[in-house]
Amino acid sequence: MHKQYYYLLSILLIAMIYSCSDFTEEDLGNDAVELLGPADGVTTETQTLTFWWNWVDGANAYRLQIANPDFENIVRLALDTLIETNQFDHTLYPGNFEWRVRAENAAYTSQYFSRKLSVLEPVDITKQKIVLLTPGKEAKLNQKQIEFKWDELSIAHEYQFELHQGSWSGEDVMDPKILTETKLTLQLDEGKYAWGVLGRDTLKNDETPFAYRNIVIDVTAPKQAKLSSPSDKGNVKGLTQSMSWTHESANELTAVKFTIEIYSDQQLKTLLKEDEINSKQYEYTFSETGTYYWRVKAFDEAGNESSFTNAFSFTIANE
Repeated sequence: MHKQYYYLLSILLIAMIYSCSDFTEEDLGNDAVELLGPADGVTTETQTLTFWWNWVDGANAYRLQIANPDFENIVRLALDTLIETNQFDHTLYPGNFEWRVRAENAAYTSQYFSRKLSVLEPVDITKQKIVLLTPGKEAKLNQKQIEFKWDELSIAHEYQFELHQGSWSGEDVMDPKILTETKLTLQLDEGKYAWGVLGRDTLKNDETPFAYRNIVIDVTAPKQAKLSSPSDKGNVKGLTQSMSWTHESANELTAVKFTIEIYSDQQLKTLLKEDEINSKQYEYTFSETGTYYWRVKAFDEAGNESSFTNAFSFTIANE
């Protein structure tokens, strides 16, 4: 009896979750994804292509797939990725392909919309470009050992890797590295860098333009915040209270945010509210008078965290 009850309760909870999702998400079944490029049936020597489509209202991601030679007679799935933007760079080897996109959210998907293209054997490397894979654009990293990766170009015999201080126009951190692989692992100090790669055809002494990205390496935890108001063990009036703190962030490499926790017990077991905010002030409306406890910790864009402050308490008195 108990097992059957819990089973039915589980089914009911799952149904409620999906039902709520259906109410909050927009049905994409009748929406069209307009493919903008490459053009349908295009033939090109360019191996690295930008796949591009229009935004769809109600979608929070897009499924991009590329098949060789097409989805009806598929031999190889060249790509299957879910992305949040409306364009994606990808490098293909020579051959015939079909690519398709559908819009998605947590509850619904649109139909797939597709086009075909052909990639010829490239002869001019100057018309190609390198696709950088990792670290991502404007990446903030909390480790010093970094693996750099980029897409392979079939026409490239070697790659030139460069690392600059601060930005791409900054000073070289090291001498350029000539590589035949499409990855490189380096141990770096904290700081801001720009890394870039070009591909080179050594037979013709031609090369692609540099592709580059900025990254920040930040392995230092933010300093601990200092709670300021309401004062510890203070008495306050009004159910709506503003809590504030100070934080020294002058030397931070990446932006700092804060986590605030509010409890109804001194042991910090009963959590009333947890939130992440950019500012050093937080307003909360309590449901009743009484004594409450709160604390704050700082975290940065690289994922480093401070420890929580000691909890302050305040008592909301009857007016």
